Amino acid sequence: MNAWYDPVAQSRFLIAHVDLAIAIDTPGGLIVPVIRGIEKRSPDELRAAIALQKEAAHRRSTDPSDLRDFTLMLSNFGTLAGRYGIPLVVPPAVAILGAGKVREDAVVVAGTVQAHRRMPLSLSFDHRCITGGEACRFLASVISDLEKPD
Repeated sequence: MNAWYDPVAQSRFLIAHVDLAIAIDTPGGLIVPVIRGIEKRSPDELRAAIALQKEAAHRRSTDPSDLRDFTLMLSNFGTLAGRYGIPLVVPPAVAILGAGKVREDAVVVAGTVQAHRRMPLSLSFDHRCITGGEACRFLASVISDLEKPD
């Protein structure tokens, strides 16, 4: 899923580093800065990098170089009360993951109803180079990571 699609060669090429574009809603409109090399960062480093990009977006001071060359996108429409969405893939990237609003839902567990915090995810991907199986395995991996305690 961390790849670009080349329409001329009609092929996908995988990218080793992960440069994640994160959609940030500001009073002046949407800004989508890129957090570079997230695979090498600790959770605390990621939180700090996101906080810096959010602050820059709200000040309208995001560096132009931080608005391009992402390898994967994340949309968090859940902060605005959305539950599900249909995120649009922006080429040359091949996928975007959307996170809906975290809510407490009634879930049946071993015959009893329990309250569980749940966050709906919406994944859009380019079928020219990503199969449904690949997308499902990616989503399963994301869910598995999200279910881990801090």
